[in-house]
Amino acid sequence: MEIYLGLVGIILGAYLFMEGYLRIFKLFTLIGAAGGYYFVGLFEPILVDLLPTLAGDMRPAGFVIGGVVAYNLARMAEASIVTLGPPLAVVMSYDYLRVEKDIDMLEYVERVPEFPNISSEALQGMIFLITTFLTTVFKMYLWRIVPVLISAGISGVLLVTGANAIRTRSLPESGYDLEFAAIAIVTACSAAAQGYHIKKKEDEEIDSDPEIVRLRKQGEDVREQRRLEEEFPPIRCPRCSEEAPHEVINRKSLGDKLEVLVKCLSQNQFDEVCEHVHTVHEFMSD
Repeated sequence: MEIYLGLVGIILGAYLFMEGYLRIFKLFTLIGAAGGYYFVGLFEPILVDLLPTLAGDMRPAGFVIGGVVAYNLARMAEASIVTLGPPLAVVMSYDYLRVEKDIDMLEYVERVPEFPNISSEALQGMIFLITTFLTTVFKMYLWRIVPVLISAGISGVLLVTGANAIRTRSLPESGYDLEFAAIAIVTACSAAAQGYHIKKKEDEEIDSDPEIVRLRKQGEDVREQRRLEEEFPPIRCPRCSEEAPHEVINRKSLGDKLEVLVKCLSQNQFDEVCEHVHTVHEFMSD
């Protein structure tokens, strides 16, 4: 039995390892749906007496309801972590410093002198605005980081515990039996892999956007035209016989030379541009 459970843990851990930030809620939904199906089966005789019209649909209904409830609970947990994470981190850090390190931050705050030109109300308002801004910034990043960290942690626990269960043929009896060093390493690898996958997916979405592709192509054409114009020296035009700058229209390779289609930009005494189009050859030098 332990071997089968270990295999299940490895499969689920591998499922969450690379794309866990997308799959974590699907996994919770599936687990909730399976739990709803199982528990409805346990209490099906009682439920049939209460709801006789749903006698044949009890387990499918439990499957759907369990999945919906599990999904919403997972989303609520994510929102709670994102919203309450920064305040709880501050409170826990303060308690840790006060209890473990005997450092009371309030004593240092009391030593801060009052600002002569800023009232207490104005200072409180400024602190409130700064805190609100920082909280918003933290929440913006936490919405992206929390699913990655949760799925990476679960993946690390499942992979390491599953492998140990297969190796030792026994499940951990308590949290002290878990190999936290190995779990931390696998979790870090999973988080790094998911971060790489997120970056790669975002780059692919940007590269596939038609408007961005059009703008990039337009920019490349402009840069190429500027490069061609800057590299082409002034030559004599066969029509106006003036040695003047030319605009490069096109370049075509012909073996060891380039056939260049150019337009004359010389101006006469009446500021009229020649605009004669003709072809010249450029020879490649080794």
